[in-house]
Amino acid sequence: MNKTLSGCVVSLVLLALPAISSAEEGASPSKPASKAEYPTVSMFELVERVAKKTGKRFVVDPRVNAEVPLAGLDAKNIDYETLLAIFRLHQVATFTQDGMINVLPDANARQMPTPVLTADDPKIGADELITRVVRLENACTNYLVPILRPLMPQAAHMASHPPSNSIILSDRAANVQRIVELLRQLDRGPKQTCKLPEN
Repeated sequence: MNKTLSGCVVSLVLLALPAISSAEEGASPSKPASKAEYPTVSMFELVERVAKKTGKRFVVDPRVNAEVPLAGLDAKNIDYETLLAIFRLHQVATFTQDGMINVLPDANARQMPTPVLTADDPKIGADELITRVVRLENACTNYLVPILRPLMPQAAHMASHPPSNSIILSDRAANVQRIVELLRQLDRGPKQTCKLPEN
């Protein structure tokens, strides 16, 4: 190939580059779906659907009014356990009283009359609110509260009752069970001399 022909080929390639670049810029890359692109359903509608499907009775606090994005979920197929998971992620809590499932913001839940337990109860769902009293034999409860309290959400409650060497927990049943297991492990050590807090 002579120098003149070679120069023409290089010139044609250079002239074509801007056109190729423009075509590439015009093509829009595929983007992941944003939250706004998912179908949404109101919390009230989800509760109504689950109530009809299960026969459960709900009392819903009017402040529970979130719009729930359904990523990969069909509102028609949401069952009670899935509804409780949705509640948890939206900082909504439930507890059962007189056969009615009370639904309210979890920030207000620990003041409610939740079931008080002193032992495990398999009939209570993992996401239901409970109050649990745990009495220890060896470990001092007033030493354990500062260690374990960070494992509970802000809306939950943990307190020590030194005279009985007990801990009072108020949270969702699954997290209460986790704390109880930790307390049992910590209580297996030697007997400690517990000091009552000074007035």
